[in-house]
Amino acid sequence: VVLWATNQAPHGLRNDLAAVLGVPQTAVRVIAPEVGGGFGVKFNCYPEDATLAALARQLGVPLRWAETRAEHMLATTHGRAQVADVEAAVEDDGTVSALRLHVTA
Repeated sequence: VVLWATNQAPHGLRNDLAAVLGVPQTAVRVIAPEVGGGFGVKFNCYPEDATLAALARQLGVPLRWAETRAEHMLATTHGRAQVADVEAAVEDDGTVSALRLHVTA
């Protein structure tokens, strides 16, 4: 599996992907060109990374995925200069039944 990703920790991403895919680390190659600033956002293995790697392996074809800004704001961790206002509706048993999130970045 070869994954091109703007990731600040390509060895960690390789290790995580290998574990998720159930393959040796030597079977995964992460290429991280022109990473740019990430402020912590580009350190993790996100579910999309593992999902695309698994699908590409299964289908035997290269896949490309690019998130929208809205998807990025919803799914990433870390970052800076963000203010988030969150409202949640929680049932008596602790189940979250609704979320309202407003993020200013």
